[in-house]
Amino acid sequence: MHLTKHEKETIITWNEESDKAEIYTCSKPVMRRCEKLGFEQIDEQRFRKEDGGVVSKTFRCTRRDILIRKFRPQKLSDVERRKRSIRMLNLRAVS
Repeated sequence: MHLTKHEKETIITWNEESDKAEIYTCSKPVMRRCEKLGFEQIDEQRFRKEDGGVVSKTFRCTRRDILIRKFRPQKLSDVERRKRSIRMLNLRAVS
């Protein structure tokens, strides 16, 4: 059993009374990031099938560790955009 990309969700919850937040995630990159940041792992769900892989994990952290911000795309000049394009073409040619 594998989850689709649509099913791999991340849910962050907290309430105004507590300074703690909980992060429930099925996303491997989010799991790795939470582990790297040293968040306390409080739960783990595994597959019951043959591989026994991790499906989801729940972490606890302080609310100060959560940052919500607006995405702001970079505004590049034509010259900078061309430089980055050339750099990416060179990187793709090497690999």
